[in-house]
Amino acid sequence: MVMYQKVRHINCLISVESGKFAAKVNVTGDIELPLPFAYCLSELGHVRIADLTKEMLVVPTYPTGIRNFGLLEDTTWSHAKHNRAVRSMKEIDIAFSAVDVKKARGSTWWLYRQVQTGSSVRLTCPLPEVNFHKGGAVLHTLFLQGDGDVTANEIADIGPLGSDTYGMMLQNPPPGIQFCTFRALLSEDNMQWQP
Repeated sequence: MVMYQKVRHINCLISVESGKFAAKVNVTGDIELPLPFAYCLSELGHVRIADLTKEMLVVPTYPTGIRNFGLLEDTTWSHAKHNRAVRSMKEIDIAFSAVDVKKARGSTWWLYRQVQTGSSVRLTCPLPEVNFHKGGAVLHTLFLQGDGDVTANEIADIGPLGSDTYGMMLQNPPPGIQFCTFRALLSEDNMQWQP
């Protein structure tokens, strides 16, 4: 729901697709998320791409016909239940933060192309490498799947960017990279999260 609010705001400001976002989320106050995910959503936004022969602005959006603010169809969301869950998780020292949904500019962490070849996963750059950085690749690892071997889990349709590859930022992350990244972004003692 927070992602919908953020993407809606961005598209209403700068996109020709703003009509997709007629429905407005009616929630009083901020919705807090675990800090690593709040940071990812804070960095989700439009990106001006450098080192191309023509100017390009990439804007996150939703597919046409999205309903229920991007939640699964049978999902019922309750702000009160969410707040109770947040309080419980804060009691076990998981840090939370609100997302600034009005921040329109973002980074390229969400634009990596995940390539799965057998049991190998790579994060490649579908645009010139100068637009990407290692920190973005670290953020992206939060969304890989697999308890043992890590598997790809595309989080954005980057097909419209074409099939070019401008380099690789990460290859064969260790099992449990998602958990390690989560703990590291919480700034916990590195003995707790290093693989």
